[in-house]
Amino acid sequence: MNQVDVEKQEEQVNLADFIPSNCKGISKDTSTAGVLTIVNSKRNGKRVVLSKELMAELNEPEEVQISYGSDAIAIGADIPSNDNFFTLKTQKAKSVIYSSELVNEITVLYDLKFEGNVSQTFYQVQYQGEGTSRVAIISMIKTNEEM
Repeated sequence: MNQVDVEKQEEQVNLADFIPSNCKGISKDTSTAGVLTIVNSKRNGKRVVLSKELMAELNEPEEVQISYGSDAIAIGADIPSNDNFFTLKTQKAKSVIYSSELVNEITVLYDLKFEGNVSQTFYQVQYQGEGTSRVAIISMIKTNEEM
């Protein structure tokens, strides 16, 4: 560094001459981790991602079943009246179902929109049952804070 560079760094900038930003910093409440993410990307594939916490609550099954309600999805290892299983792959700390058909089905059933983004995450979950019969009921209705 030459002498001119050092002198430039030592000069004080008058911050009173700066104009403050007009936009408001609105941060989304991300303290709650999502439990289910639907990824619908033409470029990087379609998949359903289940959180580490959800998998722990379901007792870490190797495969799951999925059933649909009017405004919620049920996910578990043993759901009554369901004989369709999805194999889970591990991706970092999460479990993933790689199925474009499943993503398309969920997208249509719950009228999900992916304009401007490739994923949607859902946060509201309740659990019922015990052991291998434990089921996660995930609300597919997004609140204003989640949008």
